[in-house]
Formats: sequence, structure tokens, C-alpha cells
Amino acid sequence: MGHSYDFKIALNHPNRQFRPGEAVTGNVVLKVEKSMTVKEIYVELSGELESCNYKYMHQYNYATKRHESRRISNTIKYDLFRYGVKVFPPPNIQQFGSAGDYTLAEGSYTYPFELEFPEGPVEARTYSQFEVGNSYMSTPLMFIPPQLASGSSGSTLMSLPPSFSMYTDDDNHAYVNYVVEATVDRKGFLKSDFGCRKALNFAPHLEQVMFSLGPLMDRNSFMNNFGMGNSTLRIEISKNKRREGKSFFKKVFSSRHLKVPFELVVEFKRSNAVQYPRGQTCRVLHQNDNLADVVNVRLYTPFSKDALQQILIGEVTKKGESANSLCRVVIKELAVSLAQDIRYQGVEEQRCRRDVRVGTKSYKHEFDFSDFEQVEYWGASLYQNVKQEHASFAESGKAYMLEIPPEMLSMPLNSVVQSFTAPNISCDVYLKLSMVLATTEETQNRTRIFLDTPIAFLPSRNANYTSMTVEPPAGPPPNTSSVPPSQPAGLAPAYDKDLCSDTLPSYTDVKQAG
Repeated sequence: MGHSYDFKIALNHPNRQFRPGEAVTGNVVLKVEKSMTVKEIYVELSGELESCNYKYMHQYNYATKRHESRRISNTIKYDLFRYGVKVFPPPNIQQFGSAGDYTLAEGSYTYPFELEFPEGPVEARTYSQFEVGNSYMSTPLMFIPPQLASGSSGSTLMSLPPSFSMYTDDDNHAYVNYVVEATVDRKGFLKSDFGCRKALNFAPHLEQVMFSLGPLMDRNSFMNNFGMGNSTLRIEISKNKRREGKSFFKKVFSSRHLKVPFELVVEFKRSNAVQYPRGQTCRVLHQNDNLADVVNVRLYTPFSKDALQQILIGEVTKKGESANSLCRVVIKELAVSLAQDIRYQGVEEQRCRRDVRVGTKSYKHEFDFSDFEQVEYWGASLYQNVKQEHASFAESGKAYMLEIPPEMLSMPLNSVVQSFTAPNISCDVYLKLSMVLATTEETQNRTRIFLDTPIAFLPSRNANYTSMTVEPPAGPPPNTSSVPPSQPAGLAPAYDKDLCSDTLPSYTDVKQAG
């Protein structure tokens, strides 16, 4: 049986990324198809932080002589803030007192609301609830439903983390949710209340963000500003391109193909450097950064064009003699992702990783091996895939480098992903690049080079980024019943800098390097 009403929240900026102190504005719209009585309509803004996981405890029951299992889960929840406003009866009616309930005739009713996010840290109420399953046998017929164990509660002062969602099921999830919820309170035992809710996207101000520098550290100092990945590309040469000056023995037994090592290197630009008490790093990127503005990308190989000609074709041609051409290298694709390394508490700390695609570009850019410039190279990984028989063609301390043009790297890092830490959830971010290389031979060979390197990914450098529109995080939270708040409407908590400055570290310690 359908409802005789339609109730929804219409936000003025449904896809906006909100910041501390900003107002959430909109209207609640109630369409009544059949007259109904309403006591009040309440709109509430809230934030919550929750993590949960489980494990199985296995044991042998000597009394029953059976193996038994017990599932234990733990939910840790922080109520960050919760306050609201009564939008019905309207203020002009409320001032004359309450009539108890009101009858709404058929029609459409719209009531505006405005609620603000807290401007600074909040006093969050925390709960921890264990769920312990009773013993059960190996057969499903003997299953006994779980029982709730006693939990604990408390409060803590904390900065608001960004919106986040990692949801597998009711017993395995981690999320930070900010929602605006509207509830219609109806008077009468048989007249059930109803409501609706909208998820909001929130990010802290840059000076209020909380995140971990741990992934960027190596032995108590920042790791270097380079990340790299390796692969090999099979280069083939057709028989008719081999030089006729070779002896019969060399023609028959020399190779017509070679797996050429390539190394993809990303360098974080010095213009992106920030200073911390432990040193300087260039690995701090921001939402909406252009990839070409913050990194350089290079491709390295240990062989020059002349060396490849000697290996695959024969002796290098004399001056003025036409060369038997090698194939060219083709960059066909560049994909950029942000990988989230998530840790969340429950029964124990668990960890998961997921990739969020930022963008993919397809190309047909061809590069000759003569485009690779000789440079100094003191790494070891590039030479690990060079066969012993070709080692004399790869000179130690030298490599051949191709600088990827900036226009190929032009890609905005538009994503709701952020680095953050909270009491029960942390999210570290890795920059992932994937480049597809191919050859121009008829039987085209290709390879994909993967690069995965840690970064700190923070809110936009632009203070006006809140005007940007982004999609809310995927994965809705578990459904909760819509009930009127037990406390009267209140104002957003005030931000007391003196109270919080010694408690919560902030991004203000970071200064642009000169």
C-alpha cells in the first residue's frame, strides 16, 4: 500500500563540498495527497564517525567433543555533533503557542532551513559496543543468534575529519558521515512518524586537517622525492632489416628480439616543497592540483639507439650511409589513480586498500630511441633485467631518459579522497600511475608500467574550493530509524582557539619552502 504523501529534502547545493562554518541551506517539501495531521517537522544536521570489524574464535568443546566457533564484533562510534531547527509550525504560528497538532490539507508545502557546520573541533561522544555470538556447531541448524555484550562510552575533543565511506556489510565498515535529516512527527498511536535524509560532502579547512606523515618517512626522515616502477618491452627486428655484412654464424644464431628494460620515474617538483619540523618534503599534493604542475614524469632505459642497433641489426652504419631503422616507442595510455590505505578499529585493527581512478588519457605519441637523452643514473633497478650477454652495451652510471611532455600530464586531481586520521579510522594515500608502452612494428608488442608511491593528499590550496561541485562518497551508511531528537534545537558549537591549540596539531605548522 502506497503512502498518501511525498516527503523530500531539496538542497540548494546538493553536490557541494562544505567547509567548517558554512551553512547548509535548502527546503523540505511535503506533498500531501490526502489530508493528514502533523505535530511538527524538524530538520537536523549531524556528523558521525563509525568503524566495525569482526573475527571468529575457534575452540574445541571437550564436553560435546565438537569444534565450536564464536563470532565477535566490535563497533566504535563517535557522535561528532547533532543539532537542528523546527521548521513547522512556522515561526509566525509558534509565537502564538502550540496547538498540539495541525491538519494539512491536500497540496504541496515547502519550508526553508539553514544549518551551519561547526567551525572548529567538537566534543565528540564515543561508544564501543561488542557483539558476541553464542557457540554453535558446524551444522547451520544449530546456529544460535548473537548476544550483545556490555559496551563503553566517553567523550573526546577532536577535529572534524572529511567525509569518507568504506562499507562492506554491517559488521565490516568504516565511515565518516555528515547528513541533513528531516523528520515529520505525527500525533497518535497509529500514525507513524516518517522522514528522509541527504548525505553531505565535507572537508576541513587546510589549517585544520589532521593526517599522518608516517608513510612519507624513512628511518625518521622524509623519503626522497622520487617514485618509480619497472617493466620490459619486447623489441623485435624483421629479418630483412638485419645487416648483410654479418657472417653466416652471426645471422643464424644472433637474436632478432630483445626485452628492453624501462623505468617510469615520477619526481615531485621542488616548487611543491613544504617544511615540517622533521624536514622538507615535496610529496604533499592537494585536491584540484594539476598533475603537470606538481610532478615531472620521465622514462629511462639502459640502452642507446646505437646499442640497440648493434644488438638487433648489426654494426652501426657509417656516416652518410642510410641506417636500418629501429621501431619507435609509442606511449598509448596514462592512467592516474589515488590508492587509499585504510586502517580501522573494531575487535582489532584491520587494513584494506582500494583504488579511486582520477583519470585516463589515451595517446598515439611516437618517440624514436634517439629522443632519449643520455643522463647520469646511479640506481640499480634499471639494470637488473639486462642479460649478461648485453651488459657491455649498458654502461654503469649512465642511462637514457625521455622527459614526458607536460601537456601529456595535464590532468586535474579532482577527487573526494583525502589523507586523514581520526581516533578509530585513518586513511593514507598513494599516487598510482600506469603507462602503456608499445612498438610500431606490425606485430605490435606492449607492456604496462605501474608506479605506486606515497603522498599526503589534502584539501585544495584554493580557499574558494568550496564552490566546486563533487560527487558524494559512494556507499551509503547503514539505515537508521528517523526519530525526533531528544534535545531541543541548539546552535553550532563555537570554535575556541585557546582551548584547542595545544590539543590538536594542525597544518599551520607547514610553511612553503623559500
